Amino acid sequence: MITTPTVFILGAGASIPYEFPSGQALADSICEPGENVGWLVAYGFEESHAKRFVKELRRAQSESIDSFLEDRPEFKEIGKTAIAIRLIKYENQEQFFIVNKRNWYTLLLKRMYSSLDEFPNNTVSIVTFNYDRSLEHFIFEALCARSGKPPSEVAAALQKIPFIHVHGQMGFLPWQTSSDNDKRPYATTESEVAVRTAAKGIKIVSEGNEESEEFVAARRSINDARRLHFLGFVYHETNMRRLGASFELFDKKEVSGTCFGMTDAEQDLVLRRVNYSLKHFGPANQGNHEFLRNSKLFLSD
Repeated sequence: MITTPTVFILGAGASIPYEFPSGQALADSICEPGENVGWLVAYGFEESHAKRFVKELRRAQSESIDSFLEDRPEFKEIGKTAIAIRLIKYENQEQFFIVNKRNWYTLLLKRMYSSLDEFPNNTVSIVTFNYDRSLEHFIFEALCARSGKPPSEVAAALQKIPFIHVHGQMGFLPWQTSSDNDKRPYATTESEVAVRTAAKGIKIVSEGNEESEEFVAARRSINDARRLHFLGFVYHETNMRRLGASFELFDKKEVSGTCFGMTDAEQDLVLRRVNYSLKHFGPANQGNHEFLRNSKLFLSD
Protein backbone atom coordinates (compact mmCIF):
# COMPACT_ATOMS: atom_id res chain seq x y z
CA MET A 1 0.00 0.00 0.00
CA ILE A 2 1.13 3.56 -0.73
CA THR A 3 0.50 5.74 2.31
CA THR A 4 2.76 8.68 1.43
CA PRO A 5 0.58 11.19 -0.50
CA THR A 6 1.70 10.59 -4.08
CA VAL A 7 0.73 11.84 -7.53
CA PHE A 8 1.64 10.02 -10.75
CA ILE A 9 1.71 12.48 -13.66
CA LEU A 10 1.40 10.70 -16.99
CA GLY A 11 2.41 11.83 -20.47
CA ALA A 12 1.86 10.07 -23.79
CA GLY A 13 4.80 7.73 -23.13
CA ALA A 14 2.98 6.19 -20.18
CA SER A 15 0.60 4.17 -22.39
CA ILE A 16 3.03 3.19 -25.15
CA PRO A 17 3.92 -0.23 -23.61
CA TYR A 18 0.27 -1.18 -24.14
CA GLU A 19 0.43 -0.26 -27.85
CA PHE A 20 -1.02 3.26 -27.63
CA PRO A 21 0.79 5.75 -29.92
CA SER A 22 2.87 8.70 -28.80
CA GLY A 23 1.52 12.20 -29.45
CA GLN A 24 3.58 12.49 -32.63
CA ALA A 25 2.61 9.01 -33.83
CA LEU A 26 -1.07 9.79 -33.29
CA ALA A 27 -0.81 12.93 -35.41
CA ASP A 28 1.07 11.01 -38.10
CA SER A 29 -1.60 8.30 -38.20
CA ILE A 30 -4.29 10.90 -38.89
CA CYS A 31 -2.27 12.30 -41.79
CA GLU A 32 -1.31 8.88 -43.17
CA PRO A 33 -4.32 8.29 -45.45
CA GLY A 34 -3.42 11.43 -47.43
CA GLU A 35 -6.28 12.50 -49.68
CA ASN A 36 -8.48 9.66 -48.47
CA VAL A 37 -10.73 11.40 -45.93
CA GLY A 38 -13.78 9.18 -46.33
CA TRP A 39 -13.31 7.97 -42.75
CA LEU A 40 -13.99 11.54 -41.57
CA VAL A 41 -16.69 12.36 -44.12
CA ALA A 42 -18.59 9.34 -42.78
CA TYR A 43 -19.09 11.27 -39.53
CA GLY A 44 -20.72 14.24 -41.21
CA PHE A 45 -17.76 16.49 -42.03
CA GLU A 46 -17.52 18.22 -45.39
CA GLU A 47 -14.92 16.61 -47.64
CA SER A 48 -13.22 19.95 -48.31
CA HIS A 49 -13.00 20.66 -44.56
CA ALA A 50 -11.61 17.19 -43.87
CA LYS A 51 -8.97 17.51 -46.60
CA ARG A 52 -7.94 20.93 -45.34
CA PHE A 53 -7.66 19.62 -41.76
CA VAL A 54 -5.42 16.70 -42.74
CA LYS A 55 -3.31 18.87 -45.04
CA GLU A 56 -2.78 21.58 -42.41
CA LEU A 57 -1.98 19.05 -39.69
CA ARG A 58 0.63 17.43 -41.94
CA ARG A 59 2.19 20.76 -42.89
CA ALA A 60 2.23 22.05 -39.29
CA GLN A 61 4.65 19.32 -38.16
CA SER A 62 3.35 19.80 -34.60
CA GLU A 63 4.68 17.60 -31.81
CA SER A 64 1.11 16.46 -31.12
CA ILE A 65 -2.38 16.93 -32.47
CA ASP A 66 -3.35 18.53 -29.15
CA SER A 67 -0.95 21.42 -29.62
CA PHE A 68 -2.08 21.83 -33.24
CA LEU A 69 -5.77 22.01 -32.30
CA GLU A 70 -5.14 24.56 -29.56
CA ASP A 71 -4.02 27.03 -32.23
CA ARG A 72 -6.57 25.99 -34.85
CA PRO A 73 -10.00 26.06 -33.16
CA GLU A 74 -11.78 25.69 -36.51
CA PHE A 75 -10.56 22.09 -36.55
CA LYS A 76 -11.43 21.14 -32.95
CA GLU A 77 -14.54 19.07 -33.68
CA ILE A 78 -13.09 17.15 -36.61
CA GLY A 79 -9.83 16.79 -34.69
CA LYS A 80 -11.54 15.24 -31.66
CA THR A 81 -13.40 12.82 -33.93
CA ALA A 82 -10.15 11.86 -35.67
CA ILE A 83 -8.46 11.23 -32.29
CA ALA A 84 -11.36 9.05 -31.16
CA ILE A 85 -11.38 6.97 -34.36
CA ARG A 86 -7.63 6.41 -34.24
CA LEU A 87 -7.40 5.56 -30.51
CA ILE A 88 -10.45 3.31 -30.13
CA LYS A 89 -8.73 0.49 -32.02
CA TYR A 90 -6.04 0.34 -29.31
CA GLU A 91 -8.51 -0.36 -26.48
CA ASN A 92 -7.80 -4.08 -26.49
CA GLN A 93 -7.74 -5.31 -22.92
CA GLU A 94 -6.04 -8.56 -23.90
CA GLN A 95 -2.83 -6.52 -24.16
CA PHE A 96 -2.88 -6.30 -20.37
CA PHE A 97 -2.98 -9.99 -19.69
CA ILE A 98 -0.43 -11.46 -22.10
CA VAL A 99 1.76 -13.84 -20.11
CA ASN A 100 5.22 -12.40 -19.38
CA LYS A 101 4.20 -8.96 -20.63
CA ARG A 102 4.28 -7.29 -17.24
CA ASN A 103 4.75 -3.55 -17.24
CA TRP A 104 4.56 -0.57 -14.94
CA TYR A 105 0.78 -0.90 -14.55
CA THR A 106 1.40 -4.27 -12.89
CA LEU A 107 4.18 -2.78 -10.76
CA LEU A 108 1.92 0.04 -9.54
CA LEU A 109 -0.86 -2.40 -8.70
CA LYS A 110 1.60 -4.54 -6.74
CA ARG A 111 2.53 -1.52 -4.60
CA MET A 112 -1.10 -0.51 -4.04
CA TYR A 113 -2.83 -3.86 -3.43
CA SER A 114 -3.05 -5.78 -0.20
CA SER A 115 -6.80 -6.40 -0.19
CA LEU A 116 -9.84 -4.79 -1.74
CA ASP A 117 -10.95 -3.47 1.66
CA GLU A 118 -7.59 -1.72 2.12
CA PHE A 119 -7.31 -0.43 -1.45
CA PRO A 120 -9.10 2.91 -0.85
CA ASN A 121 -6.51 3.69 1.85
CA ASN A 122 -3.87 4.30 -0.82
CA THR A 123 -3.09 8.03 -0.85
CA VAL A 124 -2.56 8.11 -4.62
CA SER A 125 -3.85 10.37 -7.38
CA ILE A 126 -3.35 9.92 -11.12
CA VAL A 127 -3.01 13.04 -13.26
CA THR A 128 -2.89 12.16 -16.94
CA PHE A 129 -2.59 14.10 -20.18
CA ASN A 130 -3.81 11.03 -22.08
CA TYR A 131 -7.30 10.42 -23.45
CA ASP A 132 -7.19 6.65 -23.03
CA ARG A 133 -8.64 4.90 -19.97
CA SER A 134 -6.20 2.00 -20.01
CA LEU A 135 -4.77 2.37 -16.50
CA GLU A 136 -8.08 2.57 -14.65
CA HIS A 137 -9.53 -0.24 -16.73
CA PHE A 138 -6.49 -2.43 -16.09
CA ILE A 139 -6.71 -1.87 -12.33
CA PHE A 140 -10.47 -2.49 -12.32
CA GLU A 141 -10.16 -5.80 -14.17
CA ALA A 142 -7.20 -6.93 -12.06
CA LEU A 143 -8.98 -6.05 -8.79
CA CYS A 144 -12.06 -8.01 -9.88
CA ALA A 145 -9.88 -11.06 -10.58
CA ARG A 146 -7.77 -10.75 -7.40
CA SER A 147 -10.59 -10.11 -4.96
CA GLY A 148 -13.35 -12.22 -6.48
CA LYS A 149 -15.74 -9.50 -5.33
CA PRO A 150 -18.69 -8.19 -7.40
CA PRO A 151 -17.81 -5.43 -9.90
CA SER A 152 -19.94 -2.97 -7.91
CA GLU A 153 -17.73 -3.45 -4.83
CA VAL A 154 -14.57 -3.13 -6.89
CA ALA A 155 -15.90 0.05 -8.51
CA ALA A 156 -16.72 1.55 -5.10
CA ALA A 157 -13.17 0.89 -3.90
CA LEU A 158 -11.48 2.15 -7.06
CA GLN A 159 -13.55 5.33 -7.21
CA LYS A 160 -11.74 6.46 -4.05
CA ILE A 161 -8.60 6.88 -6.17
CA PRO A 162 -8.75 10.09 -8.27
CA PHE A 163 -8.04 9.71 -11.99
CA ILE A 164 -7.77 13.23 -13.38
CA HIS A 165 -7.73 13.47 -17.19
CA VAL A 166 -6.72 17.09 -17.77
CA HIS A 167 -7.51 16.78 -21.50
CA GLY A 168 -10.64 14.72 -20.96
CA GLN A 169 -11.09 11.04 -21.76
CA MET A 170 -12.69 8.89 -24.43
CA GLY A 171 -15.92 8.46 -22.51
CA PHE A 172 -16.40 7.14 -19.00
CA LEU A 173 -16.08 3.44 -18.32
CA PRO A 174 -19.39 1.77 -17.38
CA TRP A 175 -18.44 1.56 -13.69
CA GLN A 176 -17.50 5.26 -13.58
CA THR A 177 -20.89 6.81 -14.38
CA SER A 178 -24.59 6.03 -14.48
CA SER A 179 -25.15 8.25 -17.53
CA ASP A 180 -25.73 6.14 -20.63
CA ASN A 181 -24.84 9.13 -22.82
CA ASP A 182 -21.35 9.46 -21.35
CA LYS A 183 -20.26 5.86 -20.86
CA ARG A 184 -18.45 3.61 -23.29
CA PRO A 185 -17.00 0.17 -22.60
CA TYR A 186 -13.29 -0.46 -23.01
CA ALA A 187 -13.45 -2.01 -26.46
CA THR A 188 -12.18 -1.67 -30.02
CA THR A 189 -15.75 -1.35 -31.35
CA GLU A 190 -15.76 1.53 -33.84
CA SER A 191 -19.49 2.17 -34.05
CA GLU A 192 -20.86 5.64 -34.67
CA VAL A 193 -22.16 5.82 -31.10
CA ALA A 194 -18.79 4.74 -29.70
CA VAL A 195 -16.85 7.30 -31.74
CA ARG A 196 -19.20 10.15 -30.91
CA THR A 197 -19.17 9.30 -27.19
CA ALA A 198 -15.36 9.14 -27.20
CA ALA A 199 -15.01 12.40 -29.12
CA LYS A 200 -17.44 14.19 -26.81
CA GLY A 201 -15.27 13.37 -23.81
CA ILE A 202 -12.08 14.84 -25.33
CA LYS A 203 -11.13 18.38 -24.35
CA ILE A 204 -8.77 20.62 -26.29
CA VAL A 205 -7.18 22.99 -23.79
CA SER A 206 -6.53 26.57 -24.84
CA GLU A 207 -4.60 29.32 -23.12
CA GLY A 208 -7.85 30.65 -21.69
CA ASN A 209 -8.95 27.34 -20.22
CA GLU A 210 -6.26 26.65 -17.64
CA GLU A 211 -8.85 27.04 -14.88
CA SER A 212 -10.83 24.02 -16.05
CA GLU A 213 -12.15 21.73 -13.37
CA GLU A 214 -9.57 19.11 -14.33
CA PHE A 215 -6.52 21.38 -14.12
CA VAL A 216 -7.72 22.88 -10.83
CA ALA A 217 -8.10 19.35 -9.42
CA ALA A 218 -4.67 18.37 -10.76
CA ARG A 219 -2.96 21.35 -9.13
CA ARG A 220 -4.75 20.65 -5.85
CA SER A 221 -3.57 17.03 -5.86
CA ILE A 222 -0.01 18.08 -6.67
CA ASN A 223 0.02 20.72 -3.95
CA ASP A 224 -1.29 18.25 -1.37
CA ALA A 225 1.15 15.48 -2.32
CA ARG A 226 4.55 14.77 -0.86
CA ARG A 227 5.83 12.76 -3.82
CA LEU A 228 5.48 13.29 -7.56
CA HIS A 229 6.37 10.75 -10.24
CA PHE A 230 6.44 11.93 -13.87
CA LEU A 231 6.10 8.97 -16.26
CA GLY A 232 6.32 9.10 -20.06
CA PHE A 233 6.43 12.88 -19.75
CA VAL A 234 8.34 15.39 -21.90
CA TYR A 235 8.10 18.33 -19.45
CA HIS A 236 6.71 20.75 -22.02
CA GLU A 237 6.97 24.24 -20.53
CA THR A 238 3.28 25.01 -21.11
CA ASN A 239 2.11 21.79 -19.47
CA MET A 240 4.41 22.30 -16.50
CA ARG A 241 3.01 25.80 -16.02
CA ARG A 242 -0.56 24.53 -16.22
CA LEU A 243 0.23 22.03 -13.48
CA GLY A 244 1.55 24.81 -11.28
CA ALA A 245 5.08 23.42 -11.35
CA SER A 246 7.64 25.86 -9.99
CA PHE A 247 11.00 25.97 -8.25
CA GLU A 248 9.26 26.70 -4.96
CA LEU A 249 6.80 23.82 -5.33
CA PHE A 250 9.40 21.24 -6.32
CA ASP A 251 11.75 22.24 -3.52
CA LYS A 252 9.07 21.11 -1.06
CA LYS A 253 8.40 17.75 -2.76
CA GLU A 254 10.17 14.48 -3.48
CA VAL A 255 10.11 14.42 -7.27
CA SER A 256 11.19 11.78 -9.77
CA GLY A 257 10.69 11.49 -13.51
CA THR A 258 11.57 9.54 -16.61
CA CYS A 259 13.57 11.00 -19.48
CA PHE A 260 13.36 8.15 -21.99
CA GLY A 261 15.01 9.04 -25.29
CA MET A 262 16.22 12.47 -24.19
CA THR A 263 19.67 13.75 -25.04
CA ASP A 264 21.99 15.05 -22.32
CA ALA A 265 21.20 18.62 -23.38
CA GLU A 266 17.44 18.00 -23.24
CA GLN A 267 17.76 16.45 -19.79
CA ASP A 268 19.76 19.42 -18.56
CA LEU A 269 17.10 21.81 -19.87
CA VAL A 270 14.40 19.96 -17.92
CA LEU A 271 16.50 19.95 -14.75
CA ARG A 272 17.19 23.66 -15.04
CA ARG A 273 13.49 24.36 -15.43
CA VAL A 274 12.81 22.70 -12.08
CA ASN A 275 15.94 24.09 -10.40
CA TYR A 276 17.50 20.61 -10.27
CA SER A 277 14.81 19.51 -7.81
CA LEU A 278 14.21 16.11 -9.44
CA LYS A 279 15.57 13.61 -6.93
CA HIS A 280 15.61 10.71 -9.41
CA PHE A 281 15.80 11.38 -13.15
CA GLY A 282 16.41 8.98 -15.98
CA PRO A 283 18.56 7.49 -17.37
CA ALA A 284 17.53 8.01 -20.97
CA ASN A 285 17.43 4.29 -21.80
CA GLN A 286 14.97 3.38 -19.01
CA GLY A 287 11.29 2.94 -19.75
CA ASN A 288 8.65 3.46 -17.07
CA HIS A 289 8.83 -0.09 -15.71
CA GLU A 290 12.60 -0.17 -15.19
CA PHE A 291 12.56 3.39 -13.94
CA LEU A 292 10.11 2.58 -11.15
CA ARG A 293 11.95 -0.61 -10.26
CA ASN A 294 15.06 1.52 -9.69
CA SER A 295 13.31 4.38 -7.87
CA LYS A 296 13.74 4.36 -4.10
CA LEU A 297 11.02 7.01 -3.89
CA PHE A 298 8.55 4.63 -5.54
CA LEU A 299 9.58 1.49 -3.68
CA SER A 300 9.72 3.03 -0.20
CA ASP A 301 6.99 4.54 1.98
